[in-house]
Amino acid sequence: MKLRYCIRTCDARKEMASTLFDHLRDILPPKTQIDIINDYIGKSPITIFGLYLKEIVTKEMDFDYLVTLEDDAIVNDHLDYNLKSCQLLQDEEVGCLQLSISSLNDLKSQNTFFDREYKSFHRDAPIHYSCGLVFSKALLLHFQDANIIDEMINNKSVSTFDIAMTRYCIEANMLCSLHYPALVASLPNVPSAMGNTYTPSDELFSKTWLNDKNNADYRKWDDKLKIHSVFSVKY
Repeated sequence: MKLRYCIRTCDARKEMASTLFDHLRDILPPKTQIDIINDYIGKSPITIFGLYLKEIVTKEMDFDYLVTLEDDAIVNDHLDYNLKSCQLLQDEEVGCLQLSISSLNDLKSQNTFFDREYKSFHRDAPIHYSCGLVFSKALLLHFQDANIIDEMINNKSVSTFDIAMTRYCIEANMLCSLHYPALVASLPNVPSAMGNTYTPSDELFSKTWLNDKNNADYRKWDDKLKIHSVFSVKY
């Protein structure tokens, strides 16, 4: 499995993006492609991201999954390994995997479902938390074939990046899933491009979780899953 990473940022936070880039370079395998996209303040992020998708889908599709991160992301120490060993990313039906879960309310939502067989959570409504998202090659190719990327570029989508991308995924009849525990969180008290400042709880994030049953954090979160899964509708 080949992963390509993309950091979404703006001019006001380019130093933060550079710090995340350097950190990813330290923890990811050598030669991993890491892009930085400038979602200029005052312009539509989905338009600029659409232009980026157009380029990589039509010219450089040398990857299996695209991992998008906000510039204020905190990432799991074993991010690349955990993604490559993630069972959900072996399933062709999964078009989007959310790596950040803002709070337990996401799991308690009537739009979140727990899959007993795969011990995983899925959504049937758009996700509003874009700190970390993974998109499959199959989904991006569908976007291209269905002219969805052109819709993004022409700014016909009025939604924010996270809502638009996950809505498109659901409309394509592909699964929009949540990684448990979360592998990405947001730095607290960082002003957004619009000037808002908030403190995310990110209570389901683990910086040290490793997808290995012998790992202490794995066992701890596996025990938590038995509790958290009762909140969600089963199927």
